[in-house]
Amino acid sequence: MKRSQLHQLGILTLFCTGLLTGCSGDSDDTTSTTPKQNTTTEPPAQDNSADQPDAPSGQASLIPFDYQPRFANRNLAARQVVNTQFVNGTGNVLFPVTQRTYRGNLTVSLDAITDPEGVSRVLLGFDNAEQAQVLCDGNCSDPFAFTETGINPANFAQQPGSLQLQVWVEDNGGNLTTVATQQISWLPRSIAFNSTPRSEGSAALDWQPLPSFLRYNAYLAESPIDDVRNITTLPGGQRVIALTDSTHTFSGLDPQKHYYTRITGIDGSGESAFSESRMLAASNLITPVAVADSFSGVQFESLSGNLLNNDNANGLEPLTLVTTAVRDPQNGTLTLFADGRFTYEPRESFFGTDGFRYRIVNSQGVTAEAEVTLVIERVNQDPIAFDNHYALAQNSELTVSGAGLLVNDIDFDGDALTVNTTPVTDVQNGTLTLNADGSFNYQPNSDFIGTDSFEYRVEDGNGGSNTATITLLIETEVSNFPPVAVNDSYQTNEDEQLFVDLPGVLENDSDADEDTLTLSIIEQPLMGTLELSDTGSFRYTPQQNSYGQDYFVYQIDDGAASVQAFVLIEVSEVNDAPLANDDSAEVAQGQPVSIFVAANDQDIDGSLNPTSLMLLEGPSHGEVSLSNDRTHFVYQSEPDYRGSDSFTYQIQDDRGATSNVASVFIEITGDNLPPVAVNDSATTTQEVPVAIDVLANDSDSDGSLNYNSLTVVTAPTNGSVTLDTVELSGFIYTPQSGFSGSDSFTYQVQDNESGLSNTATVTITVEPLNQPPVAVNDSATTTQEVPVAIDVLANDSDSDGSLNYNSLTVVSAPTNGNVALDTAELSGFIYTPQSGFSGSDSFTYQVQDNEGSLSNTATVTITVEPLNQPPVAVNDSATTTQEVAVTIDVLANDSDSDGSLNYNSLTVVSAPANGSVTLDTVELSGFIYTPQSGFSGSDSFTYQVQDNEGSLSNTATVTITVEPLNQPPVAVNDSASIEVAQSVTITVLENDSDADGTLQAGTVEIVQSAQMGTTQVSSSG
Repeated sequence: MKRSQLHQLGILTLFCTGLLTGCSGDSDDTTSTTPKQNTTTEPPAQDNSADQPDAPSGQASLIPFDYQPRFANRNLAARQVVNTQFVNGTGNVLFPVTQRTYRGNLTVSLDAITDPEGVSRVLLGFDNAEQAQVLCDGNCSDPFAFTETGINPANFAQQPGSLQLQVWVEDNGGNLTTVATQQISWLPRSIAFNSTPRSEGSAALDWQPLPSFLRYNAYLAESPIDDVRNITTLPGGQRVIALTDSTHTFSGLDPQKHYYTRITGIDGSGESAFSESRMLAASNLITPVAVADSFSGVQFESLSGNLLNNDNANGLEPLTLVTTAVRDPQNGTLTLFADGRFTYEPRESFFGTDGFRYRIVNSQGVTAEAEVTLVIERVNQDPIAFDNHYALAQNSELTVSGAGLLVNDIDFDGDALTVNTTPVTDVQNGTLTLNADGSFNYQPNSDFIGTDSFEYRVEDGNGGSNTATITLLIETEVSNFPPVAVNDSYQTNEDEQLFVDLPGVLENDSDADEDTLTLSIIEQPLMGTLELSDTGSFRYTPQQNSYGQDYFVYQIDDGAASVQAFVLIEVSEVNDAPLANDDSAEVAQGQPVSIFVAANDQDIDGSLNPTSLMLLEGPSHGEVSLSNDRTHFVYQSEPDYRGSDSFTYQIQDDRGATSNVASVFIEITGDNLPPVAVNDSATTTQEVPVAIDVLANDSDSDGSLNYNSLTVVTAPTNGSVTLDTVELSGFIYTPQSGFSGSDSFTYQVQDNESGLSNTATVTITVEPLNQPPVAVNDSATTTQEVPVAIDVLANDSDSDGSLNYNSLTVVSAPTNGNVALDTAELSGFIYTPQSGFSGSDSFTYQVQDNEGSLSNTATVTITVEPLNQPPVAVNDSATTTQEVAVTIDVLANDSDSDGSLNYNSLTVVSAPANGSVTLDTVELSGFIYTPQSGFSGSDSFTYQVQDNEGSLSNTATVTITVEPLNQPPVAVNDSASIEVAQSVTITVLENDSDADGTLQAGTVEIVQSAQMGTTQVSSSG
């Protein structure tokens, strides 16, 4: 839609900016943003003022696509190995975001689609789809980028749920593969109809509105609407767009036609919500009239007619006969034709009434059914009677009871046989009494000796009859009683051999005087072969695919007389599989051809089911599909292939039996196309030649490669190349001595018609000789008694390969421990120190690379730290004065030999008796002791401390001396005698005292001087 149209509709054009729901429908993840440089195409929203047929806008057309990778324009065979040119295409899916849930149409943004052979075509689709959207074809940039909104997975026949978006790239070498995929969850919203009533000429649609959907499109056609984009291609297709209400009425409808409608909801991503395609049944349904029919035929003959001759379409022609019966006949095979014709083949032995039920349909799709009665008249067959012989003595009578004359007579219609009691020719020398059940009595004339006879008539009750002669031998004494042969009957299945063990056919035969009977065949069976033994056993093999009634006639002979009887064999029908014959066709490159494979196929005991065709193995150079009516195949040849192709199929008969596998051979004609040579690559090592099968990935689409035509175009720079005379399909490249690096040469090849290929390049990487791996020294730390795992390979390397973990070997063992391979990680050792050891230990090791080269020797140094020693707390002392608290830094003289003290762990063990103690919260390394009021003297408490690993020290004692407050000294009066004019020394301190200290001599002072002399204080007091 043009920008101007959006403005005319008053719709904001930049509604996608920063909104996921605007560009990819609603998503359950509101934190994602739309891709950069994304542009949005407004969904269809033209004039909604009238019902206008119009081509829908929106997503590009889709093409059939089989989602099968191709290598050099050929389908990739199972287990086929391809070169890197097949898999070197790459690309990114920027949008939609993987593992997100989307509720509407998708915005798809692709970036960096590239292929070293050049991008020829890019397609977008979904896993398990049958169509794809072509993003570019022949005009693709490289790298290719693409952004489009409004992509609806439903147009790819995808169902809601987890979907995989796929990007396919075909390069200029004819390689087709996926370069990017994205897994998403697609849960689109559905539109539900409230009602869709149909009146004479209109249909009123009412549906449930959806939140955030402001407009709707309504579609109408005379056939189901699977894809709204194709509305104009459907009969009577029309649409009304940009509806703001959730109702609409279509008018001007033909009341005798069915219509189909579909509603779509429009959000920022386009038409992203869909209703079902609902049928609006014709308001004036006309039912055709099917009239019962009756047809007559005769046994053994087919019956045909037309069922539509007396049926009525009531003005809604044409009438069509549904070619599958509602109910099949029971005693024959029925074939129905759409134009009303039918053919009925009765079973061979069937007569009587059969029938079936059929269905007709008019142009509205309304059906009607009727019964058909088939009367098959019986065709009577005459019975067959055999001559018999009897013997009796002179002046005696002969009475034959039971079936008598009928024991070896037969009626193939199964009619009950009777004997006409009036002989055709009566006896000449006696009296005969015939009974209808076949019994009779014969009395010869008195003293008659000789031969007499009579002819009787056997009748089937339906006008059929036959005669036979009975010979009577009258002797003075009976010298031989003739044998009696009685008819037999057996059953087998079509194509199934029948074996009857002895006594076989003789089981019900007899000879009164027990003569040895000789068996002979009088009449061979018509539908099989017979092997009859002289003991009566026999083997009957029916002809292939034959069924029905068969028989043979045998004779028994006692040496004087013989008699014959029937053996009736009922061969039951077994349905035979139809025979599919190979077919051939010719078609030009890139063209389709219809192949009616069933035309030369056959079913010997029924008819083919023309719609049962099954494709088994598809062609290699084209595509084959069944026609819409499933009666033939359509083969589409590849545009660039010329030569032979084939596919195989099977077909079923009208009873479901499946045929053999038949082949269809197609010859594709056209001009010779040159072969395609594809670049190759190979790797070898210095001084080592390498064989390169350059033709393995080359191809000729319409012929074959001529291996003998391989030619080097440009030789390699750093080596030589010769034809591989063993494999014939490549070259042997030999690098120059000492060379390593990249080298290349080019070649061409011809096809079987001398067409010359393009020039392909073969790139050879010559790798240097293997370099040994490098083992780097390692170090580890553990504690006494504790093993340690050391990943020694973590810092080792191999510049031109990989390390062989299984090759780790200890070269020199540790002195103060032992070492073993780490069987869990495989890339190192486990070192276990000797018990009680601490200090430094070491061992050495080596490792090999993937080619067996041995590394240097590396050293592993292990530091074994001793177990933690507890800290040492030392006794402390302090002095204070009454009423004065004292701070005591108890940790100042404490220590931890292998760590540090934990200041926060200071703990009083026993409290002081004459004071209190608290932690020094300022210095943290001691306590504050406060003496009880008035106390002086010695007090103490104990404590402990931990180190940085939680080990507890010994208990230390802190002793505190609390000194009393100072008491004044006591001066005692003194006296002395002195002579006049003399001096005297008086030690005044001698009798003075100080209770809590000492007197200071230098502090003596004269408070009042002597009145009658002078005083002077000495330094000693």
